[in-house]
Amino acid sequence: MRVAFNCALLGATSVLLAGCVAGQEIGTKIGSWQPQGISTAPVKGEPLPNFVIGESFHFDDGRSETVVGVDGEVLTWRASGGVSRTTFRNPLLPYLQWWGGQYAGRLQQTDLKPTTLWPPSPGQYTRFYLVMTEAQLGKAEQRYTQDWECKVDGAGKTTVPAGTFDTQKVVCYRTYSGYLRQTRTFHYAPALGYYVARHDESVSNGTSGRKLTAHEFDTSVLPDAERKALVAQVQATLGKSPDGKPVAWQDSKKQINVQILPLSTDNKGPGGAKCRSYNGVFNLGGKTLVNHRRACLGKNGQWVQA
Repeated sequence: MRVAFNCALLGATSVLLAGCVAGQEIGTKIGSWQPQGISTAPVKGEPLPNFVIGESFHFDDGRSETVVGVDGEVLTWRASGGVSRTTFRNPLLPYLQWWGGQYAGRLQQTDLKPTTLWPPSPGQYTRFYLVMTEAQLGKAEQRYTQDWECKVDGAGKTTVPAGTFDTQKVVCYRTYSGYLRQTRTFHYAPALGYYVARHDESVSNGTSGRKLTAHEFDTSVLPDAERKALVAQVQATLGKSPDGKPVAWQDSKKQINVQILPLSTDNKGPGGAKCRSYNGVFNLGGKTLVNHRRACLGKNGQWVQA
């Protein structure tokens, strides 16, 4: 199936409170199933993080990850680059399924539990194995096994572009035949229920890392009519409301409450155009997500994201 999501087709006003992900050839999700050795039953004890549809994490390496489905303990994520995946709500566990581009794969068997390393606290340690299959377009399905061990190194503070967070450092090592193949380090922030920084060192893929730049709400998950109504309210607010005076908006099902708050105004746009910085404050499912935006007045009288 092909997803044709062209930023240019959305129109300039459609992204005033949202981002844009380029489309490409997308693989097909494998049907529902339960990996051997892991339970999908509700988790008892300390609650796992709560996520809401539209919750989005953006990183300085250009990656974005947005929750597009919640089914009990299982989340469906849409990532940048046309990749999708499912996971448990425990952010320290590996993917259950992944599909996109030329690939589709799934976790077949593991000795993990949904509460592995949960809640993360200094000194925790675990070992586990993963048996996964992955299919590439035009090629036979491949099956491979990974052995991992993870430990919680300790608590601290981590500063990233999105701010400074209290975090737990979780370091995981992947070995093969007794040789170290990969190290992955998470800085997990309980306040967000997700990691704010990640660093990878791999024998085959080299070194990479990412840091959180924003934790927002992705308005592309809204139905078209709702999104258009919200965009219209943003346009009206930027055109009429003074700095510091918020304007409220609510979806038709009364599940999402938004405050559009103009912050500052200047004439530093193209050709001296009027520009405004503002926040979109989204309240839904017990969470508050803030989109920081700036828009400039175009020649057609419409505000365009700067």
